[in-house]
Amino acid sequence: TCNDLHEPNDSRAEATPINYGDTLSADICPAGDVDYYVFSGGAGDVIVVDIDAQSLSPASALDSYLYLLDSYGNELTHNDDYGGLDSRIEYTLPADGTYYLKVEEYNHPNEGGPDYFYTISLVLAPPPFDVHSNYTASPPTIDGHISAGEWSDAASYDITALAALVRLEGGDVNLAIVGSGQQPRPKSPSSPVTLYVMNDGSHLYLAFDNPNDTVYHDFDQVGIYFDDNPLPSDGRWTNTTCGHADGEGNFWVLNSTPEFREIIAGPNYCDPVEPAPGVDGSLQFISGHAQAEVAIDLTNSALRASPGDSINMRLWIYDYDTGVMDGVWPIGSVWNDPSTYRPLTLATGGGNVTVRIEPATSSVSPGDDFTINVMIDDVVDLGAYEFHMDFDPSIVHVVSVEDGGFLGSTGLTVIPLGPDIDNVAGTVAFGAITMGSGQGPGGTGALATVSLNAVGSGSSDLDLYDVSVLNTAGDPQTVVAQDGTVVVSGGGDAVIVTIEDGNGSPGSTDNPVTISADNQSQNPTPIAAGEFWVVYDGSIGLTLANVNTTARSTDFSVGWSLDETDPSAVEAHILLYSLSGATIASGTGPILELFFDVDAAAQAGDSSPLYFSGVALADQQGYEIPVDFTDTGQFTVGCTKDGDINDDGSTNVFDLQILVTMILHSPQPDPSLYPSDWWCRGDLAPPPNGDEQWNIFDLQRLVCIILGTCENGRDEGMQSRGENVISIEEVYAEPGTSGAFDIDCDNADAISAVEMWFTYDSTIGLDVNNVATTSQTDGWNVGFSKDESNPSVVEVHILLYNMSGWTIEPGTDAILSVEYDVDVGTSGDSPLHITQVNLSDALGQPLRAKSQDGMFHITEPYELYLPLITKNSSP
Repeated sequence: TCNDLHEPNDSRAEATPINYGDTLSADICPAGDVDYYVFSGGAGDVIVVDIDAQSLSPASALDSYLYLLDSYGNELTHNDDYGGLDSRIEYTLPADGTYYLKVEEYNHPNEGGPDYFYTISLVLAPPPFDVHSNYTASPPTIDGHISAGEWSDAASYDITALAALVRLEGGDVNLAIVGSGQQPRPKSPSSPVTLYVMNDGSHLYLAFDNPNDTVYHDFDQVGIYFDDNPLPSDGRWTNTTCGHADGEGNFWVLNSTPEFREIIAGPNYCDPVEPAPGVDGSLQFISGHAQAEVAIDLTNSALRASPGDSINMRLWIYDYDTGVMDGVWPIGSVWNDPSTYRPLTLATGGGNVTVRIEPATSSVSPGDDFTINVMIDDVVDLGAYEFHMDFDPSIVHVVSVEDGGFLGSTGLTVIPLGPDIDNVAGTVAFGAITMGSGQGPGGTGALATVSLNAVGSGSSDLDLYDVSVLNTAGDPQTVVAQDGTVVVSGGGDAVIVTIEDGNGSPGSTDNPVTISADNQSQNPTPIAAGEFWVVYDGSIGLTLANVNTTARSTDFSVGWSLDETDPSAVEAHILLYSLSGATIASGTGPILELFFDVDAAAQAGDSSPLYFSGVALADQQGYEIPVDFTDTGQFTVGCTKDGDINDDGSTNVFDLQILVTMILHSPQPDPSLYPSDWWCRGDLAPPPNGDEQWNIFDLQRLVCIILGTCENGRDEGMQSRGENVISIEEVYAEPGTSGAFDIDCDNADAISAVEMWFTYDSTIGLDVNNVATTSQTDGWNVGFSKDESNPSVVEVHILLYNMSGWTIEPGTDAILSVEYDVDVGTSGDSPLHITQVNLSDALGQPLRAKSQDGMFHITEPYELYLPLITKNSSP
């Protein structure tokens, strides 16, 4: 019998009201039922809608499907599965107004009933935040007791869990230690949970204070998850096999036992959980509630980083007795999806505080109003500051100075001192003090914002001096000041100098970037000489290799040098001159050509700004020509995505074979045989799949390049009409036999290529020895490889593709046949677990894919015994 108190709510007109913070219980009953909910939201609201059904205890039969609709009933987004079969939507509302939620069974309208119950929660998510560590010179004692003063250098954050935003999945809390009888569950704690973060040059220190847990248990624990390889974090697990001492994953701390678990691509986690070298941790109840302290050696543990690095992380503290995750950061993160983590930035320094001008160089035009910030880095417990700044009053004037907000960011009352502005002498002084109790801010922030006006032309230094920084106790800090510069150029009679964008692949040389001059539009003066200062970021692997003249400057000579003191801001000093009296006539176009080399180890996707820190032009009499050089460019490290992997001048089947072997890692291609950017040449799939990985989407894209069909259709992303399900059947086999089982496809879209991975347990005597096509895929190409490094979880990687433009048309049929042998004298069961499926259309773009696992049973044959029946006949 259906017993949903919110019915009828089968349409938008009958929708049940739901407000932020509400959790409602309902049923999809009878079969074909649809439930609508209505709420009011504001522009920019980040909402989280969570369906709990199969995650409830007892579990519901509902496989939910959730939609978010606007006030007209138009779909904004939807979700089928989030972690399990329950649905979840996280979405930023575009405007003020009325919104609707629609809930139905995945197999609507065929399923529903009293057992299809669920809860729906609507939450207005708090703004996400990153964590910044403070620098300390006083490492804490790791004993699980947050003693007074021990963490005074640390930055502190409220990480109290909000129940509807906590995602708890199997494999999150260390159930291998806790035991399967105790499952974590989300519940909002009553008191704030505080995280403390600080670091020195070699260790990251974390402390957790959880006043909600007042009963000690050996299985109370802290979780620390990290995505650090490579840095900056890339939002995915990098390794594909277990056994890396510096692998990505997580630490757990129970009592005084730090443990480590490596997590690899899939994501899959490695067993067993092992002691964590380089990690010291303790969780105790010394203060009457749970406190934990952890020290992580950044050079001798699985987590590898240095001061200044940002690491994607996830942190939590768990109360075993209540089964509640009391503190979580970031809210809404999921343990097996590192793209949901947020950055934790390690402080740099060693006691010195840096006060600097931001931006270091400002380029403006005469008459412009503009602002600069006076920034502070690596400060601990900031309580007061003061600075003086000199400037050239013939070029800029200071209009006003205001506190930047950082000093009062922890709740202290800020009292400004000044400003004292003298636009005749070219000086300004400003400061601020605080009142109140509590700790001052730490890390990086804006001390003050200075507003200026460009009153002339030229370059003015912005020199900081007599800079003072105090902590809240009044103790002075050691300060390093970094000055700035403002360049005022341009105007109605200026020659306009510009720099274009450039690009080059890793390992490439002589990538051109031109500098152009427009001495026609505003000022037609012929140019007799020029001096240019060009700044670029060399830390990404970029090097200026040469500078040449162009057709406009043929009769000129060029001299140049590099200042590489700061690799992230290399300055090229270029002279353009003529000894013959030649000039660059009035006109437009390039006057210099810069040639850049890109290091073979450079990362595709990195980029460097290209800008002028100064330009000076002279006419034939040696007088200065006004110049506007505010234009900026950008050099992007890209790659030649043409599919010619072996660089033989054409894209053909040889490149296809290299790509296949690289995807399957069987055999592993020899990189020395190919150009330095060979991997980049094969990363062909259009967005969103140009992900610096080779997979089936790149393979199908290469096929359509070779066939010349890439431009015959759409190229705008996923265009699936519905779900496409890849499944493995249930298999029964006897010991000592051979056979084959099918991989089936129930597809709503035409599929051009398939890539999949499945695992099985070979320890029961099962061996997969071949993968073949079926009648549905006759004539297609099949490639497969096996990873047998873990006999109990053998992974089979399969590619299915063709060079004829064929597709698997919508329908249901077997597309692959997996051949196997079973050893003599064995028995047992093995899951046939599909770990990942990639389905591609004809253009190398992804189609929606779901999977259904199978099971392999090895059983002894049954023997049938019949009694002997004798027929008696008469004599």
